[in-house]
Amino acid sequence: MRGLAGLVIYLSRTTSFAAPVESGERITARCEVIGDLGHDHYRLNAQVFDETDEAVVSGEVVVLIKPLPGDGVGE
Repeated sequence: MRGLAGLVIYLSRTTSFAAPVESGERITARCEVIGDLGHDHYRLNAQVFDETDEAVVSGEVVVLIKPLPGDGVGE
């Protein structure tokens, strides 16, 4: 599993809720980059799954990804 590298700033989202999740239930979130919008902006497909691996939330997210301060990129 690999995360998004750098400072990720959440810009917008569209969300659909398919099923409820009970308090205390373990959930898993998965994101996939589906588009490079230019200028460090990316479109992601985002889904949340319940304990039975049923998708309970789905949508698209737009994020801005910048290098972390002091990581040596651009210095």
